[in-house]
Amino acid sequence: GLSSQSLYSTAVAHEKKRDYNAARRIYAGLAEGADDGAAPDGRNFLQWGRMEARLGKLADARRVFARGLRALPQNTQLMHAWAVTEMRANHPDEARHLLKYALEQDPSDG
Repeated sequence: GLSSQSLYSTAVAHEKKRDYNAARRIYAGLAEGADDGAAPDGRNFLQWGRMEARLGKLADARRVFARGLRALPQNTQLMHAWAVTEMRANHPDEARHLLKYALEQDPSDG
């Protein structure tokens, strides 16, 4: 099979071509691999969540970011991306909560 790195690159390429369904299938497959014990890759959740947010699919973006944080609870990049998504959706309280959580995970991050 393809390495997760080349699958990730393929997903990003699909996204650039606006073939979002193909990108989504690969991102989801990589996430399922992480569920099955493969090392989770924060970039996969980050890229997938941001794609959903750009497409205006806030609920899907939230699901992706939450899933990523379940796999990688210390990943402050995911928290920041989710917070930015909430700010853009005009949900400052959710954004503040996420940034506060990120600071608790990594006090040097402020």
